[in-house]
Amino acid sequence: MYLVGDIPIILLGLKRPAKSRRTRNTMQNDVPAQPTEPTRPAPHYVEIKRAIEAAIDAGTLEEGTILTEGPVAELFRTSRTPVRTAFGHLLDERRIRRFNGRGFVVGASAALPERRQLTPAMLGLDPNERAEPRPDSARLIEGEF
Repeated sequence: MYLVGDIPIILLGLKRPAKSRRTRNTMQNDVPAQPTEPTRPAPHYVEIKRAIEAAIDAGTLEEGTILTEGPVAELFRTSRTPVRTAFGHLLDERRIRRFNGRGFVVGASAALPERRQLTPAMLGLDPNERAEPRPDSARLIEGEF
């Protein structure tokens, strides 16, 4: 029987755990290694954002270049949704700015907007090797059964 404050506590058949004499460092070293899970690929919007950031930093995507969702999505063989998300992040980081509701302009300065034909090379993509489209949810679910 133990007393917790003024309340008697009766432990039936339970033993009090023995105190460990191990140090904290010893206990950490005794923990078995967790099996590592296979890493998941980055979401499309992250890949798109990184490619655009790299192109801006490298100067292949010049300041003032107008970006719209459709052509960028086509280059990455994806829908416009991940492109829209990537543009949102770039906008928050002030790497691009809105352009009269008709897209985005590279750079935060007041450079004059200019329409340029986007090429895979401008975004650091191999023109001969296009990204494989990822399977949609239905095909993923179907593959599990």
